[in-house]
Order: sequence, then C-alpha cells, then structure tokens
Amino acid sequence: MRKKMIIILLFLSMVTQGILFAAPWWGGYRVAFDGYAVDAIATSEHLSFDLNITPFPNLSYSPSVQAGLAMSAGEHLLATLGADIPLFKLHTHPFQSFFRRTSAYTPTLGLATIFDLNTEELVAAVLTLQPLMFDFSDKQVGILGFHAVWDIKTESWGWGLRLFEISHYLW
Repeated sequence: MRKKMIIILLFLSMVTQGILFAAPWWGGYRVAFDGYAVDAIATSEHLSFDLNITPFPNLSYSPSVQAGLAMSAGEHLLATLGADIPLFKLHTHPFQSFFRRTSAYTPTLGLATIFDLNTEELVAAVLTLQPLMFDFSDKQVGILGFHAVWDIKTESWGWGLRLFEISHYLW
C-alpha cells in the first residue's frame, strides 16, 4: 500500500510540475508614462499603473485587458479601463541585436476609456498605436506610442504620446 502511494504521489508531482512549468504568463502589472493634448484631460504628464490580464494566454495573438490609475503631477487622478491586441509578431526582427534576451517585435493596437475620478465621469476614449513594442515572454516593453483621443465633453479629437510602457507578467 505504501509503495502504491509513493508511486501515485511521484506521478502526480511529475504531472503537475509539467503543467506548472509549461503554463504561459497570463497576469501582471503595467507601468506607462503618457502625455495628452486634449481639453478633458490635464495636459501634464501621467504615470499610470494598471493590472494587466491576458484572458486567453494560449492564443498566439491574445488580447490583454487592463484596469488601473493614471496620476498627473498635480491633483488630477484618472481611472483607465482598456484592452490591447498585437497586430503581428516577428521573432526575427531588425532590433533583436539591441537586446540580450530573445524577443519578438509585436506592435499593438489598444482601445481604452478614461474616467476622471475628481468629477466621477467618463471623459475620453483613447485609441493607441504602439509601433515599437517588444515581447520578451514575461515582459513587454514599448516606446513612443501614439494616442488618438476622443474628448467626450467637447466631442472633438485630441492626441497624446506614450513615452514608454513596461508590462511585467508575474503569474
């Protein structure tokens, strides 16, 4: 009986270790530094912290969903809710010699809503193109993204820049 129990535990240990080691990354956090040129959002820089979740981690072009806060240098506090999807992935790209780790070039397109927590209302919708995004499996790093911002109050278009974005997957 004891020998059977040891064999079963050993077998279960090997099976669960294989599942855990083979599991893809699906959740973590994102830090980004943005600036906007639109009336509904303060024109100062915004540092944002988001919870980042990939609901379908086994898909090659899996979207990610984010929710978080963006803070400006003043007292302006924004809440964001959005999703990003990679447009394509290139594992052999011209920038690979710049990195120590294996990377994929994955430009992304994102859509988000911005809520002003001071006035408790929806103020803008944002379409983001991140042309310089690199995927390192457990991290994503992007620089120089462009925002097209729809100001809901004035019903006009504005723009913004994302200087950098770092997504780190923890689980």
